[in-house]
Amino acid sequence: MKVFYLDYHDITDNDINNVKKNLNSRYEKIKKCKNEKKFKQAIGSNILIMHAFPHVKDDDFYYNESGKPYLKNNDYFNISHSGNYIILAKDKYEIGIDIEEIKGSKNNLARRIFNDDEYLYSKDNDYFYLLWTIKESIIKLLGKSISFSIKDINAYEVINDGYTYYDNKKIYCLSRKLDNYYISVASKKEIDRIELINIQGDRNEK
Repeated sequence: MKVFYLDYHDITDNDINNVKKNLNSRYEKIKKCKNEKKFKQAIGSNILIMHAFPHVKDDDFYYNESGKPYLKNNDYFNISHSGNYIILAKDKYEIGIDIEEIKGSKNNLARRIFNDDEYLYSKDNDYFYLLWTIKESIIKLLGKSISFSIKDINAYEVINDGYTYYDNKKIYCLSRKLDNYYISVASKKEIDRIELINIQGDRNEK
């Protein structure tokens, strides 16, 4: 599965103008954002969309009842961001993706979101973020609110078997690291690998 990524610090005025020109309706919503980092994350998300789907236009999008965007050509994508990075996964099937920067321990949160096996794993700080991205990517795949019972998603089972079951449906999840970040991708189809593609070089050459 291809996962495109970009450091929001690398976004240029030319990038902003390209989003404004090619995806103006989406840009009009983005420009209302007063926080510079969030503005650039939103611009970066659309840069990734344009890179992954070179012929995309404003009217190619539609949205479900939760506001999740889809493309009318039946290509699927999902976006996440954390720290410096914005990432996008694309596939022919519904997907969910999450990225988290590995920071300090979050023991209080771990007790709320992990089952007993996961909690023991999460005492290792790296494993906390691995487990968290697995759960979050599955939540995004299923279109669930983060307020639902996140403990029902068995990330410990994913680490051991590469898949888990939710609501009698088999869900596959694959993870890998990017610098000091964990990335997890979830799908109802088996994922053989994650191909990380930094689009910065491609954009500099155009």
